[in-house]
Amino acid sequence: MGSSQGGCESQEAWCRFSDAALALEDPYALTIADPDAIDESRFICLGADPSGRVLITIFAPRGPRNTYNFFAKASRSERRPYEKVR
Repeated sequence: MGSSQGGCESQEAWCRFSDAALALEDPYALTIADPDAIDESRFICLGADPSGRVLITIFAPRGPRNTYNFFAKASRSERRPYEKVR
């Protein structure tokens, strides 16, 4: 699916790379272009992993694979937009 170049910064935000990749496949996932991306296409995705945790994943498409720049459990304020559509 892709290579990991990021990860969770703290124990509170801990998640596995495989969970972040699966959250991209969530049918309710919200994905937008990253407004801070410079000289590359990069996206921010809010989606739930198989256990129902809402994760934030920042990734850049690289042909048939994605490069994952960051993934973590979404904070309460980050989860709100996702919970509105679910």
